[in-house]
Parts: sequence; structure tokens; C-alpha cells
Amino acid sequence: MKTPLIIFIFLFIFNNCASNIEYKIFNEKIHYNSESNRSLLLEFQDFKELPLLINIQIKKMKKISEDEIKCEEIILNENIKYNKENIKIDLERQENCVYIYLHYNTSRLIFKNEKADLKLDFNSTGKCLQQPKINSPYQNEYKCNYLDFTNKSYSIIFTNIPVERVDERHAILTWGTTLSSAISNPPFVFFTPIPIFLTGYITVKNEIKFDIF
Repeated sequence: MKTPLIIFIFLFIFNNCASNIEYKIFNEKIHYNSESNRSLLLEFQDFKELPLLINIQIKKMKKISEDEIKCEEIILNENIKYNKENIKIDLERQENCVYIYLHYNTSRLIFKNEKADLKLDFNSTGKCLQQPKINSPYQNEYKCNYLDFTNKSYSIIFTNIPVERVDERHAILTWGTTLSSAISNPPFVFFTPIPIFLTGYITVKNEIKFDIF
């Protein structure tokens, strides 16, 4: 039976090459503008030692009508590794589309793992609405009103909530391949511990809540 071996190889590659994006500690000095009097402040609560990663992109916004906008030139695009510090970005007095994606996966070998992700798209003309999960790769996704920095600065507070719902798909893949190899003939039976060793015995999904001020 070659199927268990193929799945093991896939798990190993996915575990080690899940993302080739380079994440760096945010350098506030690079984005500091002494002439600016508007800012976007990202605050983080209860993330502790979790390996939180933040993707943030800001684009200039053009209003086509009362109900339609267009996101144009990119003015900031950062992939940030959280270091227990809040993130402050100085911006010009203008209307912007803002995209924020927060995610983490502890990836502890053998042990219990935790994961969560949240995607916010500030690129509409309405209030924040949670998007349906059909065909969406994100655990939680919201589409929100664009951010108008002409009149005020904004703060977004993110809070990690340890909900601990079992990641069913991940559990089925891990334990399915484990049991499949356990009933296989040698040499595939010897691969039985590999899925749990790579992905942990269970993965739970926490939640990331947000408040906008």
C-alpha cells in the first residue's frame, strides 16, 4: 500500500514548507512620518508566546459612488512577526483600503497544537459583516467599511480567545493516516507514528476577536 507513504510525504512537505513568505519584526521607524497626524494602531491581547504572524496591506481608496469604491495604489505591504509589541503605522490624511490577516499555528511535534486565523478586509461601504465559509480558506473572515483617515486615527484591538474546538479535518487526516499505516504490511507499518510526530496528536482552533475604535 503506497497511499500511507504518499500521505506521509505530503504531510512532511506541508509541515515544513507551508509558507515561503518572509516575516520580520515591525520597524516603526521605517513608517514614521513627522508630517503625518493620523495613524493606524494595532493592539494585541492574550497572545502570550503564540507565534502570531500579521499580513497587512494598505491601498489608496477612490470613491466611485456612494455604494462603490476602488482600491488602487499600494502604499504599504508588510509581513510581520509579532514580538509582543503593538504596531503603529503613520498615515496621510486620506481614505484607504486596509487588509489585515492574523494567523498562528504552534506546530508542536507530538503534543497538542493550537491554531487560529482572522482576515479583515476594509474595502466596502458597509458595516463589518462576517463572510460565509463556503470555499473560504479562512477560519473567520470579515468585510468592513473602508477606513477614512482624513478625520481620525483608528485603533484595532485583537484578542486571542482559547475556544479549543477540534480541527476536524486535521484530526481525520492525522488519525486516518495513522490507522491506515497501522494495519498495513511492512514496511509501511513502521511509518505509523510519523503523522502524530509531525502534526501532534490533536489540533484545536482558537478564535481571534477584534474591536475597532
